Amino acid sequence: MKHVFVLVLLLAFAAAAVNDAAIVTSGGSVYTLLFDVPSESYVDNIVGQDDVTIRAYASASSDLSGKYISVVYKTGNLFIPVMAKGGDEMAPLGSVLGSGPYYATGDMTLNFLSSEAKFPARPYAVVSADSVIDAGDAFVSIPQANGWLSGSYAVNDVVPTYQPDTSVQVIVEGITGNKIGGGTYEVTSNKPNLVVGVCSDEFGLACSESNVTAKDVVNMLITGVTPAQARTTPAQRYVVVNGINARQFCVGQDLEVTVSPSATEVSKGDPVTFTVNAKNTGNVGTTSSVQVKVYDGAVELCELNLGTINAFSQKNSACVWDTSAASSTLHAITAKVDGGNGVQGSINECNEENDQAQTSVNVVKTYSMAMSVDGAPVPLPYSFPAVGRPYSVLVTVKDSDGAAVPGAMVRFVERNGLTLFSPVQTGAHVMKSTSTGEVLTNSSGQAVFVLIPTGNKFYDEVSGYATDVGEAYSLRAEILVGGELKKTYAFSVGDLTAGEPPASATISVVNQLSVEDWFTALSQVWSTVQKWLT
Repeated sequence: MKHVFVLVLLLAFAAAAVNDAAIVTSGGSVYTLLFDVPSESYVDNIVGQDDVTIRAYASASSDLSGKYISVVYKTGNLFIPVMAKGGDEMAPLGSVLGSGPYYATGDMTLNFLSSEAKFPARPYAVVSADSVIDAGDAFVSIPQANGWLSGSYAVNDVVPTYQPDTSVQVIVEGITGNKIGGGTYEVTSNKPNLVVGVCSDEFGLACSESNVTAKDVVNMLITGVTPAQARTTPAQRYVVVNGINARQFCVGQDLEVTVSPSATEVSKGDPVTFTVNAKNTGNVGTTSSVQVKVYDGAVELCELNLGTINAFSQKNSACVWDTSAASSTLHAITAKVDGGNGVQGSINECNEENDQAQTSVNVVKTYSMAMSVDGAPVPLPYSFPAVGRPYSVLVTVKDSDGAAVPGAMVRFVERNGLTLFSPVQTGAHVMKSTSTGEVLTNSSGQAVFVLIPTGNKFYDEVSGYATDVGEAYSLRAEILVGGELKKTYAFSVGDLTAGEPPASATISVVNQLSVEDWFTALSQVWSTVQKWLT
């Protein structure tokens, strides 16, 4: 005869000194229930193996001494005893052993039969001062590791058919990794006799009941779920299969976010566009606007308001980061939806731990130079007034973080100028020429040149006019760091006609003593060039 007890008082007020329980053999070893293939059910006993009983653990010996014990299936406040083979519903505990925690074993042989199992209820050990189960007794769930069912179950997501006042559908498929009578594990699928329920907590409180047999796929329909909008927190539910918590799901909103940069490496000053995707994976639409913020470390780069997002829907948006003020390094970028991890979050979600996403952008250093000509700063690009005269040029190289760059190579390159050789070739046989001068910057990032552009037109003393020679003339400066070209500046010259060089010239330059001999030599070479050309 089956007995059902209804407890009026909540368990939270019951005695709680009994803190653990286990299914054990007559020898005292924890025994894991086996899956019997012929009957397709979990059983306590296969031929040749010991029967099992129940043991309780407590922090004080007085919690066990002289007490009675039983095992019940529990659904909400409804308790159904697991029948003992002798028909007893409760049995006295034996001698109290141990030195803290203390334990005692009941004098009853349990009979776990599939026909008696009120799944999805989980089994509880009950310790009572008498032989009657009531709300004042101590109840403790039997952990899976202490002999309760082995195996796991494949459970899909809750299908997106949720309506606040109607239903949620859950689909469960198969059993895997079940221990069979021989003591080994087998992997099976689509087994019948799956019994599925939805509970409000891990141990089977407030479970719905559904005894389903002879089905390969179980469809469980749960009705009357409280609408998320009417709750201060989302409604948590657990899919429970044969007493084991297989999967938790939530009736409510759940936001996720991803962020993608338009480029993962940019030069300082280049814009980066962040594309943000916010998704509501919950089965309830948001009732307030969804906010996403993008951060560079702790610095907020932009804020996006996406409006409300329906259940199982998503929205995209984008913002632009101006990297002009960014340091030249690898930047950790974070997108946070609803404030991220509940911080300043206004939307109550099923899972607050997936509210942010990370990416990175490497801002690469750029290089630039400032230039003074004859002691006065000039804008870049610059036009030298005329060829054939010396200019004192001071170049300062800095990186995009404003730091001076020592050891950088500053190179001035003149193409197709009036060199000693190429200008004498005219017509269709003009030679192309390149003249190069280069200096490494000092510890202050500076380099000094005495620059004499030569142009590409020579002065004819007889006719007094300039003649085009060869191909187009160009003058440029290059910055190389670590042997790699980083920046190029183009210059022009106002008058490309090479006039008669002066007999003497005076120029005040930085480090004049070091360069005056070179200037004298250049003047001599220039005179030689003029003679050749005329």
